[in-house]
Amino acid sequence: MCGNPLKLLSPVAALFGGGDARKAERAQKAAQAEAAAAAAKTQRQAEQAEMKANRTAPDLASLFRANKAGSAAATLLTGQGGAPLTNMALGRNTLLGQ
Repeated sequence: MCGNPLKLLSPVAALFGGGDARKAERAQKAAQAEAAAAAAKTQRQAEQAEMKANRTAPDLASLFRANKAGSAAATLLTGQGGAPLTNMALGRNTLLGQ
């Protein structure tokens, strides 16, 4: 007889068994996915830290001065003088006050 009876079963085990190789492959893929997730998390944290470091406070004093220079009716659409009152003919009975 042969010295080791398991040598005869090794081709069959390679075809149908192979559980150890599959487990090792799955474990390797899981480790790679975990490493990729950790790298992505580290990169996100670095980006957030960089954005936080680059943040500056708005210059509120200059914004206040610019707003105070215009009238109370001033908007971005009308400018500093506001809307002209001559175009406000609201006493008519037509559509949209015109």
